Amino acid sequence: VYRLAYLRLNTLCNHLRLPSDHPQLEAIVWTLFQHTLGNEYELMRDRHLDQIMMCSMYAICKVKNIDLRFKTIVTAYKDLPNTSQETFKHVLIKEGQYDSIIGFYNLVFMQRLKTNILQYASTRPPTLSPIPQVPRSSFGFPSSPLRVPGGNNIYVSPLKSPYKTDGLLSPTKLTPRTRILVSIGEPFGHLQGTRCKSRN
Repeated sequence: VYRLAYLRLNTLCNHLRLPSDHPQLEAIVWTLFQHTLGNEYELMRDRHLDQIMMCSMYAICKVKNIDLRFKTIVTAYKDLPNTSQETFKHVLIKEGQYDSIIGFYNLVFMQRLKTNILQYASTRPPTLSPIPQVPRSSFGFPSSPLRVPGGNNIYVSPLKSPYKTDGLLSPTKLTPRTRILVSIGEPFGHLQGTRCKSRN
């Protein structure tokens, strides 16, 4: 699963042409991405691996003061193999509620991981995760589900349709430090939980 995840991230980074003055940016994003896959199992339930990847990319760029908008990430993401607009336009927020990738980032991803994300702005950031060895000949998702290591029956599989899951949303009051992580004023997607889309 980690090899697949890193391959997707590496391909996205190549499409984004990340700034040369941040040579470790991909490795830092991978560290947050890998931490999320390995420790935040509930965020993976009924969601797409690529949703976590895009949010990890955006979060690190925000905390590193790199001007990279979700719109730019999504535009580059569309060029990856095996992508669908549903992945960034229809993301599970909580049971029966869906929103764009921006809504998911603001209401779920950032709320769950803000303490970890802010560590990357400190003078003693987390140790970078090792980069998996990835065969360059394989792209996309396997047809069979893959188990997340230590994930208590959490599997990664192609996203086919939205499913119900336990509600994860419990927004907390933003502090001045966490406020910098929020995606505000971007042109696509709803930014407020009260405007989440619902599907029966």
